[in-house]
Amino acid sequence: MCGRFAIIKNRKEVKDYLIKNFNINDLPDIIKVPNYNIAPTEHILVITKDENNYHSKAYKWSYQPVNWTNAPLIINIRKESLSNKRIYQNDFKWHRCLIIADSFYEWDLDGQPYRIHLNNKLFTIAGLYHQSLNNNQDLNPTVAIITKKSGPNFDNIHKRIPALLNDDDKNLWLDENSETNTLLELIESFNEELIIYPISKRINNVKNNDKKLIHEVSKEPTLFNF
Repeated sequence: MCGRFAIIKNRKEVKDYLIKNFNINDLPDIIKVPNYNIAPTEHILVITKDENNYHSKAYKWSYQPVNWTNAPLIINIRKESLSNKRIYQNDFKWHRCLIIADSFYEWDLDGQPYRIHLNNKLFTIAGLYHQSLNNNQDLNPTVAIITKKSGPNFDNIHKRIPALLNDDDKNLWLDENSETNTLLELIESFNEELIIYPISKRINNVKNNDKKLIHEVSKEPTLFNF
């Protein structure tokens, strides 16, 4: 699963990324950057598309389908569930999005947290969002991170990993005309090497949110293929 991630870039750097990659000039005010410890129920930065235009949005990280008001938080959705679980099928067809990050965190079986990043560059994760009305009849968009099985070099830390997308695949993921098989292949196609290293257990407390969280605590970074 993916229960925490980060954007360590400042506001200007994130805006520059949005302009360069999506021709978007707006970063929602509610999005706090840098943010070293992004946790479920926070509003996170997502990219959506209608026709030929991209949009930056701030969606609550806790996917909530209709009539699931008392259900546990859904922060991750398995790739394997996208096309065979009814609650996701409509959103998988119409409500795909990109989640912006530059690192994420995972814990091994001993509780040791690790930071995983791509040379500190911003990247996109495949996401799914749902739009429903809250008690005030206002639109309430919520979002989850799509995960897939991790590769043999990573499953000693965790059996699942966020579905990162290659730069060339971003548009296909958001294209409403993309077919199911194509989308599922995109989830598996990420081919860059990520860097992983152990960090302090201070990351466990969502109240901790500072640059020291991303400092390595022991050994040198190692490259992994996913």
